[in-house]
Amino acid sequence: MSSSVARVLTFAAVCLTGASNIAHAQLIESPLDSEEAKEEGLPFRGSSFAFYQTLTGNSFTRGNQLSYNPTYAWGFDLSLLWHFNRRFQIILDQGLNIEITNSDTTLNRREPRLTDTTATFGALLLKQTFSPKAQFILNGSVGLNAPTSLASQAATMILGTRVGLSSTLSLPKVLQGLGLNLSLGYLHRFLEQNVVAVDVGYPCNAGTTSRELCSALGGSTNARFAFTGSVSGELAITEKWGLSASYTHSWRRGANLADFSYVASDGAVQSLGDGTLRHWRNINTIDITVTYFATGWLGLGASATSIFAERGPDSAVRPPFRPMDTYYGLNVNLRLDELYLTANPPPPKDDE
Repeated sequence: MSSSVARVLTFAAVCLTGASNIAHAQLIESPLDSEEAKEEGLPFRGSSFAFYQTLTGNSFTRGNQLSYNPTYAWGFDLSLLWHFNRRFQIILDQGLNIEITNSDTTLNRREPRLTDTTATFGALLLKQTFSPKAQFILNGSVGLNAPTSLASQAATMILGTRVGLSSTLSLPKVLQGLGLNLSLGYLHRFLEQNVVAVDVGYPCNAGTTSRELCSALGGSTNARFAFTGSVSGELAITEKWGLSASYTHSWRRGANLADFSYVASDGAVQSLGDGTLRHWRNINTIDITVTYFATGWLGLGASATSIFAERGPDSAVRPPFRPMDTYYGLNVNLRLDELYLTANPPPPKDDE
């Protein structure tokens, strides 16, 4: 098997199992957002560049798997926001991952791997202030996913389309600010094939004697659409320390297999439909992060993330924070709007 085929196989498997680093630009106003940036009306407020270091839970204990497989990776994420006004905004997001170790799934050590490029248009639908102690915000979004990752290319994705609805209840008087968030989303991926495929064919057995070049690969069918629900909270404990936690459940549906036709012993042509109930592959994500705001433009964080399937291979409910499903991270977040304000402070306002 060629290295290009092996590369596609691995990243297709990563995509199908949902074990990927996720970084999202927020469409909601948070009590941790910069008041200075809001007051100055910077059109790119909220833009950020993040650096992640991730180590799997298996790295700490040799006995978690049959073979010791430590995995240490770097991640980079650039989120560029542009606010047309106080109601409408657009977000461009691009991530890149590099595995530093040589784990069992490593193909080319330290090979940069792009995530899908995303573009999101967001709109403020409702902003209601109940009192100085409570505010409710509702946002809607539509977006596109471009297949720049190897996993999406192997899944023959042409384009991904997204719609979302998110809300937050902001309680600025709870410590230094508390935000309670709820979001719903739908992703539909337009695919050329219902199974993983590669551009360069490779020899495979077809029957007992013949061989041909194959482009479609075995395994689970490609995920075609997903519904996602998420609840989260973020608390500014002090001006320097923040705490956030989130839970996300994704109902993912794989593509159906094509009907299979065959000739029976009596000469009649029979057709078998897919008929399987195993195309639903639901994924849970739990994330807990502690952040220290060194400056207005620099945040340092430590996180624990558990990404796990709803059910294991034996169909039993899979518990969270198993070592093989858990990722520990150290994060650095650079707020580009805050950095701009630091380098270009606004002129002092005249006292009235």
